[in-house]
Amino acid sequence: MKCCIVMAVLTLPITMCQSSQAPPRSPFDPNRDSFPALLRSKSFVDKSAFVNLFFESMEYSDYTMYVTAPRGFGKTSIMNMLKTFCQVQVDADGTPLDRNSTSNRKLLSDHKLGVMKDEKFLFKYFGLYPVVHFRFDRLDVGRGYSDFIKSFQEVLSEAYLEHSYLADSSRLDACQRSDYTRVAAKNESGWLTQRGKDLTHLLHSHLDRRSIVLVDDFDAPLRQMLGDRRLAADDVEKIHDFLKGFVVNLVKVNFFHHKSLITASARLIPPDVNSRVTEANSLLTVNFAENPKIAACYGFTEGDVLELAKRYGKEAEMSQIREWYGGYPVQDSNMTLYNMISILKYFETGKLQTHWKDAGQVQQLLRPFFAEGLLKTDIEGSLTTNNTKMKVVDGPYSFNSRNIRILKNALENPTKAEKNVYVKNLLLKYLLDHGYFHVKEKVVFKGYIETVIPTYEVRKRLVQYLDENSDQKSAEEKQWWFV
Repeated sequence: MKCCIVMAVLTLPITMCQSSQAPPRSPFDPNRDSFPALLRSKSFVDKSAFVNLFFESMEYSDYTMYVTAPRGFGKTSIMNMLKTFCQVQVDADGTPLDRNSTSNRKLLSDHKLGVMKDEKFLFKYFGLYPVVHFRFDRLDVGRGYSDFIKSFQEVLSEAYLEHSYLADSSRLDACQRSDYTRVAAKNESGWLTQRGKDLTHLLHSHLDRRSIVLVDDFDAPLRQMLGDRRLAADDVEKIHDFLKGFVVNLVKVNFFHHKSLITASARLIPPDVNSRVTEANSLLTVNFAENPKIAACYGFTEGDVLELAKRYGKEAEMSQIREWYGGYPVQDSNMTLYNMISILKYFETGKLQTHWKDAGQVQQLLRPFFAEGLLKTDIEGSLTTNNTKMKVVDGPYSFNSRNIRILKNALENPTKAEKNVYVKNLLLKYLLDHGYFHVKEKVVFKGYIETVIPTYEVRKRLVQYLDENSDQKSAEEKQWWFV
């Protein structure tokens, strides 16, 4: 059965690692990986409850977590925090250090993270695991599949070089050391979908421990594939299937990995992946606002924003902050979440404006559809009335290789897709995944899910896109978009 999404409107009023002395920046910049610098910053908020959820929650502890959230909800920083907590620190020879005396223990304890208060939990999980970390935002699809493979070799090499002690490990045989050196030097071109799993095997041979596997920004290649006209449709499918195979080998059919976390804005791995493995190893897609427990870890809560307002001396402006930036509802609760980038940029600049930019290049990719009827009419209707129905379909409209090809063809030939409802559903799903709409609550009624335009800031961004592509609406008509 198709699972559809009804989009309604949430209207908001218009209202006018290294030095703590540096100007505070958004801690959730995906290009900045320094967790120590984040801890020392004025804008840090403790989200270490995620570590407890990751290891011991009944909902998530038995699964590989595939966490989806738009840009600005802390996916990269939470992953870096998890890595700092659980990775085993070693000396130059790869011998584990006393975990009670490591720099990571001191760092987390000195900053009084909540996860460090439970000694039993620390005994079970702290500093015990080799961590294999892949950063897919470094991937570049280039002009085609061969360019992508070269880029993937770079990403593999980076992950391998974090464990450089393996090159001379006496616990590995000569063949294993040769394999390690070849991949680390970017000289390996065969069986690349196996090389992530191979690294966990090498680490197990050296340390006799299973690895924690982290894959950040897994859908970054999707955004490039959609936006690059040089990329042939066949290459799109090959790249997608390569990445799917890499993850299946890495986290789903791998004895040498203990547990995994994958983050993305969109879901690229369809449910049928689970058919290859037992339930205990299955991949579980987790939306950042699906319940209060996970929501408290991703994005800023009302309490977080109030605490930051106190630090920045802006408590008196909380009502304006709510009006502009509050509004991502959490399912099965009264909680709402704030985009971290928006909040921190506001505190830094003092300006009520649209600070947030999505990671999906929506303005550039979907420009033709904001000017034409396929998307424009639905967006205008959603801005105008709470009763506009948009069918954004989950499940079969996830971004598998077929749907990526369909969407890419539509983006390159927008006039041919003008009346294609399937394409419209894919476009709306892309907007949903990147934060322009948000699931308000699951409504079990003919497969529909009610959603909202989450914040006044996002509403302003959508109006901006429409304005840039059309001058036909009168000022009187547009005023209803902000009622």
